[in-house]
Amino acid sequence: GVFDGGIDPDIPLLKGFAKNYDVVPAPAHPDCIEHGSAVAGVILHGQLNPYGKAALLPTPPVTLESFRSL
Repeated sequence: GVFDGGIDPDIPLLKGFAKNYDVVPAPAHPDCIEHGSAVAGVILHGQLNPYGKAALLPTPPVTLESFRSL
């Protein structure tokens, strides 16, 4: 699990591997969602710098639950 700014679970690198839970009543801020999605991507796929835009990534060995707490 990750406690952060939330994620966009429809991003292709996260879709099917990450769930988002809102645990605060405040509306999500786009910058927080962007940051939380990036953190989730690193947790699932590791560092993406070596891959090109068209690269096929291996299936992540874990799934992720993101708790939007910011």
